[in-house]
Amino acid sequence: MDSNSKQCVGCSQTLPLRDFYQIKGSDEKNIRWEKVCKACKRKRRSARPIQPASKTESEVVPAPPIEANNQVRFRNDGEVIYKEYKYPNGEILQLTKEEFDRVVDIFRMLDAQDRKLNGPPAA
Repeated sequence: MDSNSKQCVGCSQTLPLRDFYQIKGSDEKNIRWEKVCKACKRKRRSARPIQPASKTESEVVPAPPIEANNQVRFRNDGEVIYKEYKYPNGEILQLTKEEFDRVVDIFRMLDAQDRKLNGPPAA
């Protein structure tokens, strides 16, 4: 094994570095290599059935539509419901158009800030 090769933990073969995925640190200077080669990683991915990640209470999923989309619905305080989301514990979050737009603006601002600091996301 030399500086251009590495031993895979999965298949125990000594392979060239191009057969391993790179892991970049947050400062973009440190580059590490995966312990498992690309072939072993593909085998592991195809052997496992894809299951959705377990939901935590902080995650919100869109609620299924209860009524027809063209019917206007109101919250208890009289505001028109624009979007509904259902928490895993069964609680429903009802947002008005203004509240929804405010949340979207915050996430767009955070995304712009992240792109300014870290560059565009890796494909």
